[in-house]
Amino acid sequence: MVTNVGHDHLGEFGVADLDELADTKMLVARAVGADGTVVLNADDEALVARARRVVAPITWIAYGRSSPAVREHVEAGGEALYVRDRNLVRCRGSKLEELLAIDEIPLAHRGAARHNVYNALGAAALGFALGLDREPITRALRDMRGTVDDNLGRGNLFVVDGARVFVDFAHNPPGLEAVIHMATRLPARRRLVVIGQAGDRDDESIRGLARAAWRPGIDHVIVKETSKYLRGREPGEVPALIADELRRLGAPDEAIEITASELEAVKRALDWSRPGDLLVLLLQERAEGLAYVREVGTEGWDE
Repeated sequence: MVTNVGHDHLGEFGVADLDELADTKMLVARAVGADGTVVLNADDEALVARARRVVAPITWIAYGRSSPAVREHVEAGGEALYVRDRNLVRCRGSKLEELLAIDEIPLAHRGAARHNVYNALGAAALGFALGLDREPITRALRDMRGTVDDNLGRGNLFVVDGARVFVDFAHNPPGLEAVIHMATRLPARRRLVVIGQAGDRDDESIRGLARAAWRPGIDHVIVKETSKYLRGREPGEVPALIADELRRLGAPDEAIEITASELEAVKRALDWSRPGDLLVLLLQERAEGLAYVREVGTEGWDE
C-alpha cells in the first residue's frame, strides 16, 4: 500500500523532489507481481499518475467516488473502498458492500481525523486482499483506539485538569496538516500546538512545518528544541527558523514560545491550558513528555 506522497526527507538518500520521492515509494508497488494486490490512494495525484506502471491488480481508496480513477476502475469491474454517506463501503464492479460508519471508528473522531479515515480504508483494503472476511476487518477498526497500549505515542488521548490533550508523532508538513485539520474540527475553547523539527531537513521544509501549524483556529504555538535530533544544526537554529516563519505568517509574538526541551514544552503547554482547551503535543523524544502527561492526566477522551 502507498497512501500518499508529501514533503519529507527531501535531500536525503538522493531524493531531491516530490517526483523522485513518488517514484521511490512506488518501488514497493512495482515489486508486487501479478498475483498480488496494490492499494493506492486515488486522491493523491502523484499516485494516480504512476498507477499505469503497476502490474498487479489495484484496489483504490478514496474519500468519495468522484475520483475519475475510482469511477473508471469500478466500471471496468475493479475494486475500490471509499466513503459514501459517512460510511466506508467496498465496491467490486457493480457489487456494493457497506462496511461500517465513520462514527464507529474511534481513531476517526467522528470524521474529524480524515487521515485516519484514509488509514481505515487502506487497512480494510489490505485485509480483503489478504483474504480476510468482512467481520474481523470491521471488528479491528472498531476496536483500535488511541491508547498507549494500542499505539504508543500516536493519537494518544488524555484529559488533564479539564483540557483535552492529543499526543502524536506527526513530524512533517503533510502529517502536521492532517493533525491540525483534525484539531480545528474538534470542539475547543482555545487550541495550542507543540512543534519541533530535526536539523537534517532543509530550511524550506522546516518553514513548511510552521506553515502547516499556523492556521485559523490555532491560538498558541510552542516551538521546542529537539536536542537529540540537531543533526548538524546549532542549538536554537531550528526553533528560530520556525518562529521566524510563524511571525511572517502573522502570528503575534505573544502566541509564540520557544523552549529548550520537549519536556519543558509539555509542561509549558499544560501551564497555559484551561478547562475546555485542546492541546496538540507533537512529540519526537516521546519517553519523558508522554510519561509526564500520563502521570498528571487521565487516559481516554470523553467525547
